[in-house]
Amino acid sequence: VTHDQVEAMTMSDRIAVMMDGLIVQVATPAEIYAAPADIRVARFIGSPPINILPANIGEAGIVGLLGESQNLRTALRAGERAQVGIRPADVTVAAHTRARGASSSHEGRLLHTENLGNEIILHLTLAGDRQVPFTARLPQREWATIQASGGNPNIVQV
Repeated sequence: VTHDQVEAMTMSDRIAVMMDGLIVQVATPAEIYAAPADIRVARFIGSPPINILPANIGEAGIVGLLGESQNLRTALRAGERAQVGIRPADVTVAAHTRARGASSSHEGRLLHTENLGNEIILHLTLAGDRQVPFTARLPQREWATIQASGGNPNIVQV
């Protein structure tokens, strides 16, 4: 038994995640990270924490995310509300240019960065109907190639 997330993820073949005295998921560390049983597990596992964005389900399973349509697979029905989880490490950031043909690109504003040596944690807000807090995790060398500065708009691709 451990309360240390890093210890559990690095030393275990299987993990049982307990919340409020109940086991909510038993799986390998990779499965828990990539396919958490619910939003509580998703928020608990990973550092920095997962980004949770509100979404609407449209016709044919098209997901409305930050005012744009995304072609994501879902079993939910049209009209249902959902939440989409995006890990900070699954984000690409570019300076001032939207990736050509990238429907999953969103404009954001860089608030501040955390320099962790070999990687950078970016804290942004995404533009849209409302300002949505968002976190990205980039390798230091990737960040070094981006000509962004605090407060300037940036493009976030997920």
